[in-house]
Amino acid sequence: GAELARQFGQKGCRVVLFARREHRLLKIIASLPESKKPHLFYVCDVADFDAVQKCYLDLISQNVYPDILILNAGVSNGFSINDFSVKKIRELFDVNFWGALNFLEFFLPKMLESNSGQIVSIGSLAGLRGMPKAAPYSSSKAALEIFIESLRIDLVNTNIVCTHILP
Repeated sequence: GAELARQFGQKGCRVVLFARREHRLLKIIASLPESKKPHLFYVCDVADFDAVQKCYLDLISQNVYPDILILNAGVSNGFSINDFSVKKIRELFDVNFWGALNFLEFFLPKMLESNSGQIVSIGSLAGLRGMPKAAPYSSSKAALEIFIESLRIDLVNTNIVCTHILP
C-alpha cells in the first residue's frame, strides 16, 4: 500500500489513505510529493462498517470522490487445525473480504452515477489454491477474487473497470 501511494504521488495524483495506525499513515503522507490538492488520510479499521461510512461522509463533504479505489487491506493470522477458531476466521474475513465490500458499498454508487472509475482489489496466489496452514487466508482471498470477477461482469456495460491483482 505504501509503495502504491508513493507511485501514485510521484505521478501527481492526490492520494487518500486509510489504515489503522496513524504513525504509518503520517510517515507515508510525509514521503509523498506535494499535489495540487493536499493528500488525505484516515485512521480507520476497514472491518468497521461504521468507521468506513464516517470516512466516506467526511470525504464527500469535501467533494472528494476517488477515480481509483484500491482495496488493499489484508491480514493473515496463521492457522492450525489444532487451534480451530471461527472467531479468528471471522476476524480475518472481516478485513480481507468484508473490508473491501465496506468500501464498495459507499464508493461504487458514485462511480455508477458518473459512469467512470476503476476498482482494484489486491488478492493473493493463495486465493487460487488451498495452502498449508492458511485455510482462512486462502478462502478469504478466493472469496474476494470471485466477488470482483462477478462485479466485473455486472459492470461490463459501464466505464468502470475492475482489476484483481495477484502479487
